[in-house]
Parts: sequence; structure tokens; C-alpha cells
Amino acid sequence: MRVCLEYQSALGPLSGVGRYTHQLANALFRDIKNDSLYLYCSDPLKRHGNKLPLTIPLSSSQLLPYSFAQKWWNLFNWPGAERIMGDADIYHFPNFTVPPLKKGKSIVTIHDVVFEKFPELVEEKNLAYLTRNMAKTLRRADAIITVSKKTSLDLNELFGINEDKIVTIYPGITRKEHQLEKGNDSRLIEQLGVNRPFLLFVSTIEPRKNISFLIKVFEELRHFDGELLIVGSFGWKYESVLQSYENSTRRHSIRFLRYIHDDTLQSLYRKAELFVFPSLYEGFGFPPLEAMLHGTPVISSTGGALKEVLQGGAVLLDEYDVELWRSTVQSLIEDTEKREYWSKKGMDHAKKFTWEHTAKMQWDVYRGL
Repeated sequence: MRVCLEYQSALGPLSGVGRYTHQLANALFRDIKNDSLYLYCSDPLKRHGNKLPLTIPLSSSQLLPYSFAQKWWNLFNWPGAERIMGDADIYHFPNFTVPPLKKGKSIVTIHDVVFEKFPELVEEKNLAYLTRNMAKTLRRADAIITVSKKTSLDLNELFGINEDKIVTIYPGITRKEHQLEKGNDSRLIEQLGVNRPFLLFVSTIEPRKNISFLIKVFEELRHFDGELLIVGSFGWKYESVLQSYENSTRRHSIRFLRYIHDDTLQSLYRKAELFVFPSLYEGFGFPPLEAMLHGTPVISSTGGALKEVLQGGAVLLDEYDVELWRSTVQSLIEDTEKREYWSKKGMDHAKKFTWEHTAKMQWDVYRGL
């Protein structure tokens, strides 16, 4: 069996779907057995510094870039994707949509349905694209992968998808054993100019992440003379977040850190007092699980799949009440034993999510088709 994994989303900075695709490619190759796997992407030399998994064969179409092909697919439902991606038995599209395909079987990964649940929070261009293509994708796909049971239920509720067509496969959490040693954490963090205790938030800066609410909670922490570090690239509709920051009475203790090196991010995870994640909706929830893996106690909302994914390893809050969040954060900051308890619980929980298991289940779906 020959499998083609569409790798386009992993060409840019590795966050969200791109990180998922990159790690999935590596995990699939490690568990390849008697089948074959290759990646497809257009213009692979234009990637932004991240390394391609060079051990995996790569196919690319320099004459017909993927973005150009998408326009033809939308307008003419032509050409078949296999014409530009090469021959395969299975084509896996890990970024929400499936193009027209004249031969072979197709699989799509749906990470969330935020475009249906909270359309006002989605980038206009992305919203229009998903709204226009989702019904076609769900008809075309021979199998649908979701990264949580919550997303499976949402798909069934919103689109009436037959449950037999959907398989939930949790992603793994990346382990870099040689970097899990504490080593030079303090030196790396000091290079950022951080020299006080800090609360940590990691994700793309966009409305769904509820960062303005987090800033309000931080303002009410009268007995915490530390910083709030917000790590992530600016996505879309972030103006209200910046306005909340500008108006904050504690803005001099709030810092935005753009895309940083993975070593430094792991140091931030390990040294943070708490990881606080008030997101409105998540299809899975990589950042809180990554924080757990590094032993950082996590306080999170239950938005979307977060309760399903984090239950048992994090302090979960059902409501977006500033006083409730403030008191919960304050109590953990002040109680060393409680922090140690949630640190251990979180580490044990995060270890359940492995890419090895993800790859095994994914290969089972390929072979089943």
C-alpha cells in the first residue's frame, strides 16, 4: 500500500495543524512496516526554517503550486489531486479539506468545528474557505479522523455524518528526552529578560484563546508580584487583546513573546509557577498537555474538548468568572503541596498521549480502507 500525506501546512512555523502534520509524518514513518509513505508539498524550499523529515520521500509540484491548484479545484472541480500529488492508494489531508480525487481513497483530519461554533472568532478568509468546502470535503472523504471525541460529536450534530465514517485518534505529545533535563533553564529564561516568577500562556494570539479575560484575571492577582508571559505568534482579530493589554493596570508586568526556540519554550514550561489556559473552544489542546509533560500545574477552561483531553491532570473551571479564576490561581500559587500534587498528576496524564499510539491507529485506518 502506498500512502501520500499532504504536508503543506507544515512548511510554515510549526504550530497547530502544522505541528500535528510534522509529528504525524515522523511517527508514521517510524511504524511503516511493509507499506510505503511519501509526503506531498508544493514549493518545499520556501519553508520557514523548520526541517523536513528528510528520511521520508518527498513529492512536489513546482509547476502547479498548491495555492494555485486550490483555485482550480474551487472553480472547476479539476484536476484530480492525484495529477499533482502523484500516484497513491491512500491520500491523507490533515488540514480540514479534501480536493477532488479521481482515484485512490481519501482521508481528512478535522481538528475542530470552531468555524461553525464560533464563526465570529475565525479569520474571515479561513471562515469563507471552510464554509465553502466543508460539505464537499465530508462527502468526498472515505474516512474522517478527529483529534477528540468532542469534535466527532460536533460533526455528527452539525453535519449528520455517519459515525461509522469517523475515527477519533488523539495526537501525541512530543518528547525530546535530552531536553527534558532542567539544565540551563535559568540561563535561557534570563536571556529573555525574565527574572521574576511568572504565569505562562502559550498559543496563537486570536480571540478564541480568551486572552483579554486572562489579562483581567492577572490584574486581580494582588498578591502575586510576578509576570504574565503570553507566548505565541499574532494570528487574527487580535486588536482587542492588544487593547486589553494597553488598558491594563499591570501592563508593565505582562509580556508578549513571539515565536521562540523550542529549547527556550521548554524552559519556560518547566520554570512557570502555573500554566493558565482560559480558551473558549479547543478541538484538542496541545499547549496545556505540553505544560503538564514538563511538570507545570495547569488551570484550564473546559471549552470544546479540553475537559475530555485534560480531565484528571489539570484543574478545570467550567465558568469564565474573573473572581473564580483569580481565587483558583492564587490558591495554587500559595500552596506548594497543591502545586506538587497537580504537577505529578499532570505529568502522569500527559504521558498517556504518545505519537507511537497515534501512528499505529492511523496505519490501521489506512489499511482498513
